[in-house]
Amino acid sequence: MSEADSTETVSDTFTTQHKGSKIALSNNDQTAKLTGMYGENGWGTVRGTKEMSSGSIYRTNLKIDSLTYGSRIRVGVCESSSGKGATASIGWYWDTNGASVSSPNNSYRNYGETCKTGDEITIIVDLIEYKISFWKNEKDLGVAFSNFSQSKKWNFLVCIDNQEGAQVTLL
Repeated sequence: MSEADSTETVSDTFTTQHKGSKIALSNNDQTAKLTGMYGENGWGTVRGTKEMSSGSIYRTNLKIDSLTYGSRIRVGVCESSSGKGATASIGWYWDTNGASVSSPNNSYRNYGETCKTGDEITIIVDLIEYKISFWKNEKDLGVAFSNFSQSKKWNFLVCIDNQEGAQVTLL
């Protein structure tokens, strides 16, 4: 079976049960917007509703609707068991402002490019070979993570930094 045959494109929505109090959802729960400040180094997080499990490749697309001055958006995955307080610290993500990736052990490294308002991001989670890749505006940025935990179930995760008005939409 080819990779294209086993890839499930996820038209996900954000879950109201797993979002921060300063995240407002709209557009049938496909748009997430940070509506307030969390304090120093605060992040507003929200998960997708689709639970991903081993044996498939998942792909979802989102658009950065508004990236306010100084704000950062992190996109990636978190463990489904992470509960309501899902944060970037328990997931694998790409920091679209810092051009870096990080995993739960807080190992940061340079990756990809920075993003701006209007950019479209694709997240590909391969739960056959256990790797995560990102695309920006249809440009493949390569594998960001490989050999991560194989015994878990996953959800897409978006974290918005401490700048009111930053917004993303799942496509």
